[in-house]
Amino acid sequence: CGKLGEVLKKDVISGVSTKSAEGAGNFKTKTTLGMLLKDGTTVDEMVIGGPLSNCKKIARLDEIVKVDGVPVTAANIGSKMIGSDVPGSAVILTVRKHQGG
Repeated sequence: CGKLGEVLKKDVISGVSTKSAEGAGNFKTKTTLGMLLKDGTTVDEMVIGGPLSNCKKIARLDEIVKVDGVPVTAANIGSKMIGSDVPGSAVILTVRKHQGG
């Protein structure tokens, strides 16, 4: 189970923030879009109730090709996904839709 946990940690797109929300004081949170990737940029699974699942525009096996207009690869997608931890902040994902099969 420990080894599986390490693999999952590597593939979950998330970021850690130590920013403080107005009136909340300092806090540390881990935000995520709620997805697991395979092959670096291909959506493998989505967390039910997570932002990606709730948007209903991205499906399993779609490939993320850009984050906020910047092309991504398996090597840089993690760093490109880290953004503001402010409630209501947005990220723009450009995807190549999976074509059956």
